[in-house]
Formats: sequence, C-alpha cells, structure tokens
Amino acid sequence: MKTRSGFVSNSSSSSFILAVGKIKDKIGLTNFLDGSGIVDYDIVCPQKGKIQIESFMDSIFKKDCDDKSEYIVINIVNNEGDEKFTDQSEDGDIDTELDYDIDSTDLPDNQHLTCDLEELGFVEDFECTYGAGRNG
Repeated sequence: MKTRSGFVSNSSSSSFILAVGKIKDKIGLTNFLDGSGIVDYDIVCPQKGKIQIESFMDSIFKKDCDDKSEYIVINIVNNEGDEKFTDQSEDGDIDTELDYDIDSTDLPDNQHLTCDLEELGFVEDFECTYGAGRNG
C-alpha cells in the first residue's frame, strides 16, 4: 500500500485557454501556431452562424459568425496539477489554499501567444479567455 503525504486531492488543477476568431491570414496563422508548438486548434466554417466552445471553467459563444469565412477555434486544457497553484512558505509548509489568479505568462510553453493572434494580424473579431481551476 502506498502512503501519500503532503497536499492530497482527488481532482487536479489545470489552466485553460479558449479562443475563437475570424481568420485573415490562414497560412501565416498556421505557420505561427505550429512554429510556436500550439497544436490544439481547429479551423472551422460555422454552420448557421454559430460557434460555441466550452472548457471546464468557461465558455465562448459567438452567434454572429459569417458562414462564408473560416474561423480558428482554440481549446487548450492543461494538467499541471495542484502544486502549480499552491504556495510554499519559507519554512517548507505548503499552503492548501489554491491560487488560480494567473496571467497569460503563467501558461505552459508558448500558449500565452494565442491571445496575441489579433494583434499579430492573423485574425479579426477575436475573443480569447484563459484561467485556471479544478479540473474534475
């Protein structure tokens, strides 16, 4: 039998990114995302002018999509675990209060770049949200 010590939980903490936008430069966009290591995306042509993406903590719903255009849909859920969102005191004690107040630079790898896609000129009519919470 294994004995676990320290902070133990039945579920895990994860960060996430949800984004959707109308593509202006498909080749530039896919080259940028693939070169940045961001591979959790789909390119879609919406049916009936609607796109909805959901994650465990948030959702984006766009109801005014152009049926003749392509859209990027990004839905990334990470699995960092609770340790990423806990603080350890100077005496080594782990604070069991989880801190989900993150900014985009706290996301793994280059994922923070997804929220810059409109600024970089690859998309328009863009929405991007990110955060963290209990995943399960």
